[in-house]
Amino acid sequence: MYKTSMIAMVCCAALLILSGCTSDTGIVRLYTEPSGAKYYIDGIEKGVTPAEFEWDMDQTILLEIKKEGYYPEKELMDKAWLKYQFNRGNVGKIQVGKVTNQLTLTINRQLKAEPQ
Repeated sequence: MYKTSMIAMVCCAALLILSGCTSDTGIVRLYTEPSGAKYYIDGIEKGVTPAEFEWDMDQTILLEIKKEGYYPEKELMDKAWLKYQFNRGNVGKIQVGKVTNQLTLTINRQLKAEPQ
């Protein structure tokens, strides 16, 4: 019974996310190991990790992560990417205000050192 209920809840959540019944914006939490990597959205430097930023999920963005001595990483974030992240379990919801739920995504990256 518990397993069936859990599957039903996950399916309902997926339908809400993919049908657009949730907020148009989500919160992205970005973590890197090591921390202190610069991150860029569509080529514009936004800050260093760990970081948190809002993403309009109707817009495709290019997320870049760079740190001296490490290979840069790129992530094209769009609705297909969001669906993939949901299937991996990287999507959750948080309480915002009293009643509004907002989609949250967590990105964890282990940066690879460049050869010296």
